[in-house]
Parts: sequence; C-alpha cells; structure tokens
Amino acid sequence: MNSQKPLTVFLLSSLVAVVFGIMNASEYDCGTTEAEKELLFLAMETGCPNGIHEADKCCEAHDLCYDNQLGQNYCDITFRDCLQENVAPKYSFPFNMLCQRVPLFYYNGATELGADAYKEAGNNNLTQTLSDLSTSNDQEAGNSTNKHSKMAARPSLSENHSNILGFGTFEAVLALLWLAYGSL
Repeated sequence: MNSQKPLTVFLLSSLVAVVFGIMNASEYDCGTTEAEKELLFLAMETGCPNGIHEADKCCEAHDLCYDNQLGQNYCDITFRDCLQENVAPKYSFPFNMLCQRVPLFYYNGATELGADAYKEAGNNNLTQTLSDLSTSNDQEAGNSTNKHSKMAARPSLSENHSNILGFGTFEAVLALLWLAYGSL
C-alpha cells in the first residue's frame, strides 16, 4: 500500500495542473518549434510538473540573454543558476529527484550545443538592427523636418525573441533522454 503513495501523489499533482490549466505547451518558451515545445512541456509535466512555470521563466531569460549577446558562458551559467534556484529545491518526493536534475541537464545542453544558437541569435539581432536602421533612414529621408532624429534603437526583446532559432534542438534531445532515463 505504501508503494502506491508516490504514484498517487504524482497523479494528483498532474491532475491539478491539468484541471487548473496551469500552462499548456503552446505557452511554454523552452524550444523553438511547436513540436519541441510540446516535447519539452511533456517532459517537465511528467518529471517535474511543479517546476513548469519556473523553467519557462528561466528559458525566457536565457533566450533574452543570448539575444542581447551578453556572452554565452555568462548566459549559460545564469540559466543554470536560475533553474537551480527556482526549480530544483522546492518540491517533495517523487518530483524532487527529477526537478533537481533539470539545472544540470539544461546547463550541459546549453554548454555543449548552444554555440550555434548563440551565434544565430547574434546574427538575427544584427540583421534586425540593420533592417530597423534602413527603415529609419528611409523615413528620415522622406521627413525633412526631422533632421536630428536618433538612429533606430535595437529591436524590442519580444520582436527579436520571435526571430531567434534558440535552443530547441538540444532541449528536445534532453527531454527525450529525460523521458527515457528519468527514473535513474
């Protein structure tokens, strides 16, 4: 009878998350494609359901850090620390075992597979900035009364975030590994 207690707690927690609509995969910011988001959301929902919101916020912050080219190592360490502080320590058995692994899984994925995503974020950011500057110059040329207008600023984070390739591939691989070996 006692051996069923962890399963009961897990099922009840999952039911609460579903009934109260805590979040769904389309709102989850880890991953880039809908398939990746769904896979990562499922992995978190299954292995660490109480950490979904916290992991989502950490993924958003990590993507924004990459978007702003603050340094890949800095972004990855900050990402790990965010997950460590907000996901790992707060949950009881059986979730604590998997929630405690989230920071290491995601950090290892970011450090091993994030170089291309970091470069892509910088390239997309530069392309967007050049496009904004070009648009601004075109508007300035057509508006002779505004000779001293400022150069276009960097695109807003929300605009830029929608253009970034990001971390989808490594997060999906980690989610698959987590699903396959989550009981380790």
